[in-house]
Amino acid sequence: IKVMKGDNVQEFQFVKKSDTEVRIRIIPGSSFSESSIGDISHAVQAILGKTVSVHVDLVEEIARSPRGKTPIVVDASRENV
Repeated sequence: IKVMKGDNVQEFQFVKKSDTEVRIRIIPGSSFSESSIGDISHAVQAILGKTVSVHVDLVEEIARSPRGKTPIVVDASRENV
């Protein structure tokens, strides 16, 4: 997704909350702005379709796995993440 590249986003993670809700955790980059939230939300919405609700959460860090990796996609539809 073009708006999530470069200095706009440092790290990101998609979290599937249900079949109709996705949250995107974002650690903002140096060129991130308030308008970036809408740009990212609209770009992801265009891919997933209008039946999926897309929310952007700005965070300071994204949890790593025990192996030290950051999963790009987390399916939290069956757990409370």
